[in-house]
Amino acid sequence: MGETAFLLRDLDVAPYRLAQALREADLPGVLDVVSAYQDVGIYVDPFRFDPDCLRELPEVSTVPARQHFIPVCYEHNEDLLEVASICGVQVEDVIGYHASASYDCVAVGFQPGFAYLTGVPEPISRVPRLANPRKFVAKGSVGITGSQTGVYPSDSPGGWRLIGMCPLELVCIEEDYFPIEAGDEVQFERIDQTQFDRLRGERL
Repeated sequence: MGETAFLLRDLDVAPYRLAQALREADLPGVLDVVSAYQDVGIYVDPFRFDPDCLRELPEVSTVPARQHFIPVCYEHNEDLLEVASICGVQVEDVIGYHASASYDCVAVGFQPGFAYLTGVPEPISRVPRLANPRKFVAKGSVGITGSQTGVYPSDSPGGWRLIGMCPLELVCIEEDYFPIEAGDEVQFERIDQTQFDRLRGERL
């Protein structure tokens, strides 16, 4: 990837675990390490970094994943009825499947703090992206597409189907607050409007 970055592919370990190990190794010249679905990107100062150090990668940690429980009010949605129709199930079924699964955060990207969560149950895993993405998706919107789901941590454009809303603050760029990292596990908890109003603005 040019003189200032390297891409590690064909890994035999989870990318996020290798990325964590590389950060902890504190290799000279490494500026940042970013994990994706299958790859790890290493951004370096080419005048200080020795590529030969990548010939023998550090051992990865076996520390258990951190767990996060994210409240979702499914009364706030734009596409729940359409998602149910696409999947051939009832609206309550979509909510039940979505809120009962455990999801793995495999990467963070698209916007600061957006966690890509995999593990959407098969009966609701056939939802395509919107043909024309929305120009505006409100902060806290819970989206779904294919085997992925996630919460938009900030107002932004977006092409995922929206099935709920999270009342919590999931990021604070000014304070470097990004609680969900690749390798973490996430579960959604269904809440009602009263709970949504009470929790609004609190941090994860």
